[in-house]
Amino acid sequence: MQADDIKFWRTQQGNEIDFIVKDRVAYEVKYKLGSHTLAKYRKFTMQYPEIKVRFIYREGQASDAAGEKDLRF
Repeated sequence: MQADDIKFWRTQQGNEIDFIVKDRVAYEVKYKLGSHTLAKYRKFTMQYPEIKVRFIYREGQASDAAGEKDLRF
């Protein structure tokens, strides 16, 4: 993997995705699960429906809201 394989996304309104890897998977990093709302990422998922959004979190219970298991660090 090269540095160009990792990107980020941000709107003028301040919505963002922390990491987009190889235009295939997007990762949003949060300290606590539940500190995000899925509606916040709707614009991204509508614009890039082929990219899966996954959440990486430190504390909380895992959810399956995006159809994928969240990751815990």
